[in-house]
Amino acid sequence: MEPNKFYASLPKKYLSAGALIFNQKKEILLVKPNYKPKWSFPGGAADKGESLKATCLREVREEIGLDININGLLLVSYFKKYVPIIDKENEYVQFIFYGGIISKEKIRKIRINHKELSEYTFATSAKASQMMRGGKRQIPILLKAQKNRTCYYLER
Repeated sequence: MEPNKFYASLPKKYLSAGALIFNQKKEILLVKPNYKPKWSFPGGAADKGESLKATCLREVREEIGLDININGLLLVSYFKKYVPIIDKENEYVQFIFYGGIISKEKIRKIRINHKELSEYTFATSAKASQMMRGGKRQIPILLKAQKNRTCYYLER
């Protein structure tokens, strides 16, 4: 098979990156996107040619107006999701980085992008697990990864 046809035949997967960020009380920062029913971590889709770390940093800045430090990769998550708008199922690979603990001063500087988000909140890990799609599986793994300074893989 010629190279152009081979590369064109490869499956397409959407890549995204987000950040697990805590406040001083160890509550998790969640954002409420305008375009989906559940809460999520600050983050979003990778642009062409962009690294996943750069995606995370850019998306956090775009969504909540903060520059954060990335302190390692915690979770790589693969999942399929049906998208009604395009009437098909797509494959996604999500990378969650550790964004650290932010100060009260930094929290006061949060400015959400109303084109993408309606609000943000900090939630306990138990509450965040309920608020997020896939949170019941994801949150415990993320907390374990952060505690053990390692990275896990999850299919959901």
